[in-house]
Amino acid sequence: MNADIPAIIYQQLTALPRLNGRNAMLNGVRVESKTIWTDEVLPDAVTKFVVNDEPAYEYQYVSGLSDVCFTGSEVTLIGGGEGVSTVRAAEMVGSNGFVTTYEGGENQVRAGRRALHLNDVENAQIRHAVVGDDISLRSDKGKADVVPVSSVAESDVLGIDADGAEFSILRSLARVDQPPERLVVEHHAVRNDGEVVVEFDRDEVVSLLETAGYEVTEEYCDARGANYGKDAEIILVCEHETV
Repeated sequence: MNADIPAIIYQQLTALPRLNGRNAMLNGVRVESKTIWTDEVLPDAVTKFVVNDEPAYEYQYVSGLSDVCFTGSEVTLIGGGEGVSTVRAAEMVGSNGFVTTYEGGENQVRAGRRALHLNDVENAQIRHAVVGDDISLRSDKGKADVVPVSSVAESDVLGIDADGAEFSILRSLARVDQPPERLVVEHHAVRNDGEVVVEFDRDEVVSLLETAGYEVTEEYCDARGANYGKDAEIILVCEHETV
């Protein structure tokens, strides 16, 4: 029996009452997804496919961004999700800085823009665009623009949460004239219908970073792992050799 069946049934049964729920809070950020009271009392195995309050959501990735995003920084993020990293980065850089996020999935673009509105963020934007390979978009990309890495490289900080596309992005960074001063790279295996389509390979990611002129200055490991705990997940904080 598929162990996810109870979670799938719960997700379907609560879709209608969830419309009148309250906005979930992820890492202190109010998001579009709604939560209801039963989410808080049922076991994780049942509620795993709905968005609940989660104070530690993307904690390591956000921690990596906080290491390199300073007041006034120009920040580019590849991969937007629910909008949490965009909102938190916008808080870090303040009104004199700016955050631009590129997200390929239509649903995630809507959710991210909704998060900016819900959290009164004015120093950030979310563009519907694919940067690098669209290996694992979480929803249909629709009419997303295709943007070359060279077009997003001229920023103080580049955050990469691209579900497998980090390999092609890092290869492209090695060929740009003005690479970002600082990087934050999230890396984990990528699965499609349960099958691994991109393997976890820390050594290859670090090799690509070094080829592009970056040194890893900090590494975070998400103890919870990716893909509902099936795979290891790391966040690498890097600085370019020219800094």
